[in-house]
Amino acid sequence: MHLLTNHMCRRRWSSVNEVAPEAMKSVQIIKVTVRTASAKIRATNINGLEKAGFGERDDVWTGVIPLYEVLGEPADSGYFPERPVQKELVDWKRERNDEERKYAELVAQKPNPSPVTKSKPS
Repeated sequence: MHLLTNHMCRRRWSSVNEVAPEAMKSVQIIKVTVRTASAKIRATNINGLEKAGFGERDDVWTGVIPLYEVLGEPADSGYFPERPVQKELVDWKRERNDEERKYAELVAQKPNPSPVTKSKPS
């Protein structure tokens, strides 16, 4: 649990409350080996597709809207609402949100290196 917590948020384990033994009874961590996986990820804009005949209509906008995950504001548990969120957690959230936004905006501007050619109907 220590390694998993610190993997998600660097050095976070040192600033969390000790886990109660009762809580540990309801927590299970399993290790899973992924042998195969697939994902569709667009890491470029679609500009090459327009040249291939996919952007033929003059009344339709073409492009991409950068999409990224944003971590919201921390919500306290209600036990100690007067306690502030630790600085390292606030910094981690801000840095992660910045990195996600910058990456999405960067790849939205990146040209598509291999334009697709429109196939002719048979």
